[in-house]
Amino acid sequence: METHIDAKSVGGSVTIDFSNPLSLYKTFQSWERTRNQSPVPLTVSTRSWIDSADVQEIVNLMSPADKALFNSPVISLTIQGKISEDNAMVFMSDSSIKRALTWKETRSNEPAQSCLSALRKDVSAKLIKISSLDDAQVVIIQEKFLQKDYSWFESGRFEDRYQKCVAGINKVTPAPPVQDLGVTDIKDAWVEIFEHHNFRGSRLRIDSSHHQRGIRDYRHIRFTDKASSVRWQIPLGQAYRMYKDDNYRGNHIRLDGNGYIREIDNLKTHYRRRHNLGDWASSSRGVWS
Repeated sequence: METHIDAKSVGGSVTIDFSNPLSLYKTFQSWERTRNQSPVPLTVSTRSWIDSADVQEIVNLMSPADKALFNSPVISLTIQGKISEDNAMVFMSDSSIKRALTWKETRSNEPAQSCLSALRKDVSAKLIKISSLDDAQVVIIQEKFLQKDYSWFESGRFEDRYQKCVAGINKVTPAPPVQDLGVTDIKDAWVEIFEHHNFRGSRLRIDSSHHQRGIRDYRHIRFTDKASSVRWQIPLGQAYRMYKDDNYRGNHIRLDGNGYIREIDNLKTHYRRRHNLGDWASSSRGVWS
């Protein structure tokens, strides 16, 4: 009778000896002792779920408009960071303009006052556009950025305009002390969502760990469609987004941070022109964080 022994090992530090059952056993013991110290790197291949043949078979039967929903481009972390950076700089310009308009030298300088007021309107409009960005708009910004079209990013131009506005002001009023910037570290960020308006009823508190990874489905925490008011404190340039449906789908609202505590006491009345809110939200996550 002939005995045939064969085996393969991955990782570990072993000397292969399959000459007999005993040597095979000793080889295995050696591998078991050393496999954690000498692991083999894993190669993980990922692909979009839309690449699945089963999914494509269903999607290909849809109308062109519906089919396009399943082929959304990937939004890179780079463009998210650029938008976040520009958002923070625009906020800083807004603060500088507000402060300059309080100077007594500005009040006595009509051209400078007019210049700053016009600039403030443009900056406010930009902040509104940033706060209402959705994924489709971010994709367009990303495509333009790849084509070296940086026209959407206006913080630099706002700063140049501000310097021109105040260039003719002979400011003698002492500069105000450095102000407290509130929360500056995302680790200190938080969001509180309340069941009823005016911050009443059951409460869901979301700390920085949830801000980073998101809550995909509020059903898991028994808070689906309950949001009626919200309070938050998030660093300047960071934001949190609440979605009507689970898995970050459907209409959404964006809670922008400025470092200080902000709040909306009634989501339904606050957003009545934009969404039908009230007893709302099924998922949420941080954006551009």
